[in-house]
Amino acid sequence: MRRFIFNIIFCPTLLFAQEFTIQVPEVDLIDNRLDLHKIGTQQLYIDSTLIKNSNSLSDLLRQYGPIFVKEYGALSTAFFRGTPAAYTQLLWNGIPLNSLSTGIVDLGLFPTNIFSEIKLNSGGSSTLSGSGAISGSIQLNNSLDYNPNYKFEVDLIKGSFGLEKKSFSYQFGDGVNALHFQYLTSVSQNDFDYINNGLPNSPMENQEHAYKASKQYLLNYGYRNNKLKLGFHLWKSDNFREVPVGMLSSNPNALQWDDVFRTKVFWKQSGRDYQLELAHAYLEEDFRYNSNFVDSKLEAKNHFSSFEYQHHYKFLSTFFGINLQQRLVSSNYYSKLTDDELLVGYASFKFSKNKWNIVTSIRGESHSLYDVPSLYSFGSNYLINNNLTWKFQFAKNFKAPAFNDLYWIGDGAIGNKNLLPEISYTTEASIVNNIITLTFYSNFINQMIRWQPNSSDVWTPQNLESVWARGLEFKRKLNKKIGRLKISNISTYSFTLSTLEESNIENDARIGVQLSYVPIHKTTSVTHLDLKEWRLTVSSSYNGKVNTTSDGVETLPSYLLVDLGLQYQSNKTPIIIGAKINNVTNKSYQVFSYYPMPGRHISLNLNLKI
Repeated sequence: MRRFIFNIIFCPTLLFAQEFTIQVPEVDLIDNRLDLHKIGTQQLYIDSTLIKNSNSLSDLLRQYGPIFVKEYGALSTAFFRGTPAAYTQLLWNGIPLNSLSTGIVDLGLFPTNIFSEIKLNSGGSSTLSGSGAISGSIQLNNSLDYNPNYKFEVDLIKGSFGLEKKSFSYQFGDGVNALHFQYLTSVSQNDFDYINNGLPNSPMENQEHAYKASKQYLLNYGYRNNKLKLGFHLWKSDNFREVPVGMLSSNPNALQWDDVFRTKVFWKQSGRDYQLELAHAYLEEDFRYNSNFVDSKLEAKNHFSSFEYQHHYKFLSTFFGINLQQRLVSSNYYSKLTDDELLVGYASFKFSKNKWNIVTSIRGESHSLYDVPSLYSFGSNYLINNNLTWKFQFAKNFKAPAFNDLYWIGDGAIGNKNLLPEISYTTEASIVNNIITLTFYSNFINQMIRWQPNSSDVWTPQNLESVWARGLEFKRKLNKKIGRLKISNISTYSFTLSTLEESNIENDARIGVQLSYVPIHKTTSVTHLDLKEWRLTVSSSYNGKVNTTSDGVETLPSYLLVDLGLQYQSNKTPIIIGAKINNVTNKSYQVFSYYPMPGRHISLNLNLKI
């Protein structure tokens, strides 16, 4: 018994357990076009316990799934399948959130417990969701509960390094209407001790100037009847941070503000074999960064309007959509107020019969400054037997130049309005049963944008490079019951090679070298042990060695992190009590060179539901 539990926690991939799966027929009419992505590729639902008990999206993804999270200073970004952060798309209720100015998104700004569902989509899906979905996408969804009830919920968290988090939410449903409101506030001094190996004799120091504060306001409403559903989502986020400088710098004083307002209204009509949806979203971002030498201000606005129609007839489902985006960015580092408009049309055709599910998609996009090529994708699932499925996808994807790439001017750099979109061709194949998933993938990316100095020593972006990312992913699920003890585990392993294949730079030493901050090996494991009202959660993640320079000369060592969580929940009381120990072994490690990460730290949480 002891040996079995030890293997569950620390060596889960060595175990084998028989499971029984009930085959559920696939729903023909989908609520979200991105769910078509499940055909041919992998869509992972993140464990609700992890969502509830993680402080941010960066903390969550660090311990689950194939994504490598790069953290330094005040920024956390996702490296999905060996590609830079701009090739992973973040979506909130179907609306893309990647910054218009940089093309990336800071995962540390997103508390996870304000979302009802988080999904990871691997592989390219530009035909369905547009620019940036080259290597994968992350879906943040807010669903509504229409069941007749009402519920108040209070969450209180207190932890090491001055962490304090408070959340209040209210839910109401009467069968026709549904309402959800949530307010969350959090602060952290983030003042942990670390070993400064950037200085002689590696002294112990305390991280300074790293205070973080955040406020989140979320309001969701929906109305439904037999054929109609309408409502809105509203999310306001105010964030302030002191920016730590790392091990080799002194006199930290940089400050950063990230204030965002997001809203979406939707109207959906459904029949027996069709569904029609109209939606409009408005997103506004106010960003400011201030230090001794820089005072950067940026305001971005995006209007996103969409029309989607799907129809099902026997074994064929069709899906058509158009959207119009009006985007405006104002920055004191741009020569003028910049704006553009996008007009997009896309269509998907899903064929389902016998053992086959096939989807093919096409997309056309019009932009005033550059030409976007026609995009396409093909995906298929074939049911070999009741417990084994073969999946395959091939797709052409793209990433448009960000506003900074096009319009930046100042600090010895200038944008380039002649840039072309970056193009990728992705292929993947998977074998899936009710326990194991094995995936092989390949991704060729052409016309990659790289900033470099020109003849006047002014930095400017050019379409200079080609990269080949390839690898395999392994996922294993386990469910076991021993007496009253219930054991569940999900383990993942990722093998990633990502190398520069072509460059316009003569005798480029980077060709054939693993890209910076892309680990070749990564593993994760999450185990739940449930006994009556108690749940013990053990999660671990291993990140292999990474290059810190583009020529591979300098590296950071591998590291293994283990977290423990304990939760008590009784049916006789509305109170849930929990505790979590992060980095149990007090591992000293760095994700980004000379930026320390915290050692062992503890948090306590109290949840009250009325």
